[in-house]
Amino acid sequence: MSLLHAKHEKFFQRCLIALPSAAASEDSNKLAIIFFCLQGLQLLNKLEFTKEERLFHEDYIWNSFYIDRETFSTFRSTPYFSQAGESYDYGNISACFFALASLVLLQSDLKRLDRSKVMRYLKKCQVSHGPDKGGFVPFDNEYEFGDPDLRQCYMALLVRQLLLCQGEVNDDIDLESLQEFILSRLNVNGGFCSRVLDEAHLGFTFCAIASLKLLGYPIERLNKTRNWLFRRQISYPDSLYSDINYKYFKKSDTGGFNGRENKLGDTCYSWWCIGSLYLMSSANLSHLNLHQAASFLLNCTQNNVIGGFSSTSESTPDPMHSCLALASLALWDHQKYNLDEIDPVFVMSKRLLALYRSKVNS
Repeated sequence: MSLLHAKHEKFFQRCLIALPSAAASEDSNKLAIIFFCLQGLQLLNKLEFTKEERLFHEDYIWNSFYIDRETFSTFRSTPYFSQAGESYDYGNISACFFALASLVLLQSDLKRLDRSKVMRYLKKCQVSHGPDKGGFVPFDNEYEFGDPDLRQCYMALLVRQLLLCQGEVNDDIDLESLQEFILSRLNVNGGFCSRVLDEAHLGFTFCAIASLKLLGYPIERLNKTRNWLFRRQISYPDSLYSDINYKYFKKSDTGGFNGRENKLGDTCYSWWCIGSLYLMSSANLSHLNLHQAASFLLNCTQNNVIGGFSSTSESTPDPMHSCLALASLALWDHQKYNLDEIDPVFVMSKRLLALYRSKVNS
């Protein structure tokens, strides 16, 4: 099956307007949904808003999600929190990144942003002492709470990079302890995990690899990690399916990727795996079966009725998996699939990132 551009375009446009009632629980991820829809449209080269439409969407993000306190600034995940009072209305690092990234896709120069106050927010979220020093946790306007997470480390660095485009940062986060924290999550098998000695996971591994890339760490030396990533593509011999009956071996998953050993394939892992390998070296992709990988996405998880991609062939399409499927295809061969070129670190349009940098540095 070929890539259904028109149906995917309509899918993202529908999701920007409204989601089905079954997705009501995702209201707290509203900014993430907005980002994946905008980036999905951009990958299809169909982010074609008029100037008035861009300003409307930009104002919606600023007016509904921006939190500007006396000592710091950030973004909330959903406008609902703003109705609960300041004690409950606190932002998070992921919302901060998804908001800024969405504004970049809308070609905003972020001049309404107080850069120094956002950096102060990132510093408040970084653990300054103890065994988790260098990691990032949520901050509730007064105190740190919760567990550190490689995903938050990754998005904190992305926010920092977007702010660095506007000049030097005087009040910076602790990059040395952050790198030490990330490397402490390296599992003996080569993958990265959420906590020390936990099972390695592909999503955390991408966050670690991209973060280390931003920090200037020589990720090409992580040979165990590269080998672990190669083993994430599902490719079992036909005899295996006829000889045993095991629920974690599914022939339709052939070519796809799993996030851990003995798990089923999932659309998003196509990006987390191939993105990680590409960041280490683009030559790594020659060791994968990209034909089977594309077949898994186009023939197994692409929805040929309503558009979009689902996590598995049995599930419903959603903006995140749809965006990451297109990102995977764009990274493999954006010209072949008529997609926009993607920046593998930010998982964003390379062209619009360059446009943003030229704007703020001019």
